[in-house]
Amino acid sequence: MARILVIDDNEEFRASVKDLLETSGYDVALAVDGEDGIQQFEQQGCDLVVCDVFMPRKDGLETITEILKISPATTVISTTGYVASTSGREEALEVNYLNAAQKFGAAHTLVKPFDPDEFVALIQRCLEDASHG
Repeated sequence: MARILVIDDNEEFRASVKDLLETSGYDVALAVDGEDGIQQFEQQGCDLVVCDVFMPRKDGLETITEILKISPATTVISTTGYVASTSGREEALEVNYLNAAQKFGAAHTLVKPFDPDEFVALIQRCLEDASHG
């Protein structure tokens, strides 16, 4: 059974993703921020990481960098919440951070909220790709 580490400071998001992934047959570990996530990753390892971009104590870009230093083969999916705006500036900022996350090593990026079925399908594809790589 694949182990997935979800690193996100939003408790509701963590809980819903945990339920979704466990229902899909995955073992899920949760971390409340980047520091917690790195500590759990070092102690327990995992097959895939879902990491928020904006978090207290250690942001997603730093977290992705450190996780990939520890284990370069680990697949990371970076997420961020869409901030509605009338100017479009926040949306552009979210896209810039997700682009940066890919430059820092994230294999895929998602804007929250996302379709649960598409998310599970992405997780499955990433894990299959990693097992064939």
